[in-house]
Amino acid sequence: MAVLFQIGAPTESSRWTDEIYTIKSNIANSIETPKLVIVAGSNALFGISCSQINKETFVSCLNGATYAGLGIDYILTRARSWLKPGDLVLLPLEYEHYTDDGKPTAALIDYLLARDPKYLLSLNLINQFRFISGIPLKRVQERCSAVLGSQCGLGGLPHEQLAWFPP
Repeated sequence: MAVLFQIGAPTESSRWTDEIYTIKSNIANSIETPKLVIVAGSNALFGISCSQINKETFVSCLNGATYAGLGIDYILTRARSWLKPGDLVLLPLEYEHYTDDGKPTAALIDYLLARDPKYLLSLNLINQFRFISGIPLKRVQERCSAVLGSQCGLGGLPHEQLAWFPP
């Protein structure tokens, strides 16, 4: 039940990524010709210039790079919505994408709960459980207290005292 209080509660830490995705989605939808779509983390976000690519090659380009900490599965899923037949994808992946074990990162948990709960619901049951079990207890306590106040049932204890497993 306490997990439900997390869904759709925007966090400041997720705002930047959400704004980037909104801007990139708008750009992708505005390009009507086949385009080069760059899908990666901050290595490409700050290291590849679509304006330079377009200037040199006359190919429409979308730098769809965001934050590598969201994990390769989520990054690829979001990028698929930008693609149309004839588009070309460039994947200059970061090291952590090659070693990704599928465990949700703190950044992914924060972003999905705050901004994209539909993706969480699209996961299979095992991955949903992995995701939910990764939610920091401090976040659960803070959000539950914000919604229910003293009725939260966590007794106002510091989150360290509520932990049932080591950090």
